Amino acid sequence: MISRPVGSPDAVVVLASHEWERLPAAARLARDYTAARVLLTLPVHVTSSDCFECAQRVAWLNEAGIDSRRITVLPQRVTNTNDEAHAAADWASRHQVVRLVVVTSPYHARRALATFRHAFNSEGLHTALGVETPLAGVDPANWWLRPYDRRYVVYEWAGLLYYAIRFGVSPFA
Repeated sequence: MISRPVGSPDAVVVLASHEWERLPAAARLARDYTAARVLLTLPVHVTSSDCFECAQRVAWLNEAGIDSRRITVLPQRVTNTNDEAHAAADWASRHQVVRLVVVTSPYHARRALATFRHAFNSEGLHTALGVETPLAGVDPANWWLRPYDRRYVVYEWAGLLYYAIRFGVSPFA
């Protein structure tokens, strides 16, 4: 698990799925940084485990005090974190984003940040990238004690290996 602040971001991108933990963190950032745009990614296939509340995210953010005019659903449909990173990089390049924060789940943060860095670098962008994770409901020091945490950690280790091989993403960059 990692966290990387970037100061006052121009945009906050909320990765799809795990809405119950990611949206509150994004809303807090949007309230703290009132000039930042809130970007939402949209999966190609919405399932019960992948952004099952996609249609309600804008309304949820509105109820949390974020004006709809500050929210953008990225037009590219995505299938994975790599797609999300490239969709955000495309938007950032067209909107002169200098600082961007990725909001994701705690155990996904390392792979997400590495993937965004790889995508932004491959597109020649010099955007400062950060990552924000909600820590409610997670106990990193004792991750092996809960089945959900064990599955997620194993999944992310496999994801780190797969992304290194498939996309050339280094989690240590």
